[in-house]
Parts: sequence; C-alpha cells; structure tokens
Amino acid sequence: MKIIFAISFFIFQPFLLYAQYFDLREGNNKYLAGDYDEAKRRYDKIITETDKLEDKKEAIFNSGNALYRMNKFDDAEADYRKIAENNTFDPTLRADAFYNIGNSYFTRAKALQGEQKANLLKDAIKHYKESLKLNPNDLQAKQNLELAKAILKQEEDKNQGNNKNDKQDQNKNKNDKNQNKDDKQNDKNNQDQKNNKDKQENQQNQNQQNQNNQDNQNKPKDQQQEQQGKQGEAQISKADAEKLLDALKQDEKQMLKKYLMKKSNQTKYDKDW
Repeated sequence: MKIIFAISFFIFQPFLLYAQYFDLREGNNKYLAGDYDEAKRRYDKIITETDKLEDKKEAIFNSGNALYRMNKFDDAEADYRKIAENNTFDPTLRADAFYNIGNSYFTRAKALQGEQKANLLKDAIKHYKESLKLNPNDLQAKQNLELAKAILKQEEDKNQGNNKNDKQDQNKNKNDKNQNKDDKQNDKNNQDQKNNKDKQENQQNQNQQNQNNQDNQNKPKDQQQEQQGKQGEAQISKADAEKLLDALKQDEKQMLKKYLMKKSNQTKYDKDW
C-alpha cells in the first residue's frame, strides 16, 4: 500500500489549511495506530469541507487506504480512481493509486478459486501495468505484476486440467452409451437369428408333415387305411412331447421378452501467497 502523508499549505488560506493540516495529521496517526474508522472520519471531514480537488487529494487517497484496511475494496477503489484517472495530478501519485487498485483485486483473488480468481488476477495485472506506465521504476509494482502473472498461469493450468478431465469423463460416458447400444443391437440380432432358426425348423417340420400327407394320399387306398390305423394306435413319444413343450415354453419366453422391456500495506505479496 502506497501511503501519502503530504500536506498542502497555502499562505492565503491559513486557517482553513491549518484545520486540514490538523485533521490530516490526526487521521494519519489514527491510521498508523490501526483505528481505521476514526482515520476515515478525519479524512472525510477534509473531503467534505474542501472544495478544490487539488487541496484534498491526500485526504481522498488516504481515505482509500483506510477503506482498504477495512476490506471495503469497492469503496476504496472509488477513492483511488478519483486520483488515478485525474490527468492533472502528479504521475507518481496516480501510479500509486493504480498500484493500490491492483492490490485490491489481488487481495480479493486470494480467497477465490477458478474463473472468479482468474478474472480478479487479470484485473490486478491490468492496473499494475497502468501504474508502471506512469512510474516505470516502481519495483513493488513490477514484483507484484510478475507474481500476479505467475499465479494466474497456475490457475489457468489447473482449470485446463479440470476441463480435460471433464472431457475425458464425457467421452467415457459417450463410449459407455455406444457400448450399451451395440450390446442391445447384438442382442436383437441374436434374437432375430434364433427366431429365424425356429421359423425355419417349424417350416421344415411343416413341410415334412405335408410331404407325409402327400405320401399318404399317393398310396393305394388299402395302404392308406393301414397307415391311418397304425397312426391311430400309436401314441406320441415322450421325447417328442418334451420337445414340443420346450418349444412352446421357448416361444412364450421370446414373446415375453418383447414386453419386458491483494495486500493493503507496503510489503509485497510473496510471503502471503
């Protein structure tokens, strides 16, 4: 965190500027003592009572610092931007404001994971770069920029690995579905083949029966009567009866199958991350 304690003092406004000096000094003392609420109150008094932006830029900047310390990052960023985006201010002061905005994104990214963390790191990198445009010799900004880039790369590599695993799982599920589809098709083909075989056997039996009937019809009348007498006396064999019963049961089974279907002080982040 870059902290500005500079005090503006103009001889033609002695009383007002003396009050500002006193409030800014007291605000800074409270800030250093860790009493950020009271520090913010002192800074706000200067901001409210002073018209010219130039005369209260230090109070605005330090108000952002107090808000940062209270983890009110959005409000802190709003104060910093009043400094960072004002082209009339000193480039070094603006660079420090951009740096602190970068730190606010960096700190918030620490508690997150995945895409949210990556997006905040990208915002931090963006503002560190803006800071370095205005103050290329800022070592802290350079170090935090490189650190943010390294952490972003780690996060993107991790997310890419997770996406790859998800894709592999999707492909496995797709293959399993295709295998199930193939198994069902094979079962259907096997069933069709069995049904065709049964039909062929039944047709052969029927043809044989028809042939027997034709043979009987072609025999002389006395032979036909003799044969009919033998058939009337003969009983169906046990083997044929069992075979017929099995065939009926199998047909029943076949039929059923169809229906059972960032850090806010002046140190780098390398010790915290």
